[in-house]
Amino acid sequence: MKKILFLFSTLFLISCSSDDDDSNQNFLEKYNGVYWASNDNDDFWLQFNLANFVQCDNDDNESCYCDLVSWGGSFENVATVSIKQNEVEKLIINFSAQIEDITLSYDLNIKAINDGNGIEVLYPAGFEDVNESTETFTRYNSQPCN
Repeated sequence: MKKILFLFSTLFLISCSSDDDDSNQNFLEKYNGVYWASNDNDDFWLQFNLANFVQCDNDDNESCYCDLVSWGGSFENVATVSIKQNEVEKLIINFSAQIEDITLSYDLNIKAINDGNGIEVLYPAGFEDVNESTETFTRYNSQPCN
């Protein structure tokens, strides 16, 4: 009887223990610090963090140029970058700017794909091109350039 009681107690404790499941983490918590390399342009990288995001470009001289922008902060002294939505596998970033009498506002939709081994970024029409476009990125766990 003691063995059966011990067995049930052990099973109960195991079933009640916490899992390392990250399914309830939002996008920024889950992918904090991960580097993403563009599949279209291997010289362009992104990184999302809890407090900011980083974008890096390798120029022709193989040196790396990175911009770090805090959420709610200014990007290149023109646009404000803020988090609009931060879900489990989806992040929406808003870029807004006031240039003379023109107000611009664009939402970038970012979603995790391939079980978190990639992301897909949906650029709205007018952001960088006349048409809406999608760019995919592959996950890297080390810094892309120094």
